[in-house]
Amino acid sequence: MFKLGEGGQEITLYHVGAGEACPLNVSCILSDRPVPAMARVEEAVEAIVVPAATFRAWIADHESLRTFVFQMFSSRLTEVMSLVEEIAFRRMDRRLARRLLDHLDDESNGSVDRTHADIAADLGTAREVVSRLLKEFERLGAVQLTRGHILLQNRATLRGLAAGGTP
Repeated sequence: MFKLGEGGQEITLYHVGAGEACPLNVSCILSDRPVPAMARVEEAVEAIVVPAATFRAWIADHESLRTFVFQMFSSRLTEVMSLVEEIAFRRMDRRLARRLLDHLDDESNGSVDRTHADIAADLGTAREVVSRLLKEFERLGAVQLTRGHILLQNRATLRGLAAGGTP
C-alpha cells in the first residue's frame, strides 16, 4: 500500500504478504469509508474479495476472525509507528544503508534487485536522493551499482553507514 503526495512522490506504507489481510482495507470496510491509499501488486497473487456486508457479518459471528483482525491492526500500527519514527528522526543515509542490509539479509546472492525509485518509495524520499546516496556508498566501496542491481561489496562499511558513520 502506498500514498501519493501532492508532488506525485510516493511513500510505501506497508507490504501485504501471503496469508495476510490489508489492514487499511479492513479498517475502511468496518468504518464504511473509502480507502485513502493505493495498492500495487509486485508479484503474482491469488486473493479473495469478500463483500463488505459479508465481512462485517463474519467479524460479528467469528471470534477467531476478530482476533486475527485485532492482531493484524496491532502489528501494522507498530510498523507504521516505526515508519513515522524513521522518517522524522533518522538520517536518510542511515535509513538507506539499513534498508539495503535488510534486503541483503533476505537475498542470498548479495544483490538487491530493486530500482532506485522503488527504494525511494519505501523510504519516503525522492529517487534522486537515493541515487545520490548510492553513488556515495559506491565511492566508499560499500556497494557496486549496475543497471537494475545493487551489489554488496563491503558489508562492514554498509553496517557502519547504517550505524551512523559519515558517508
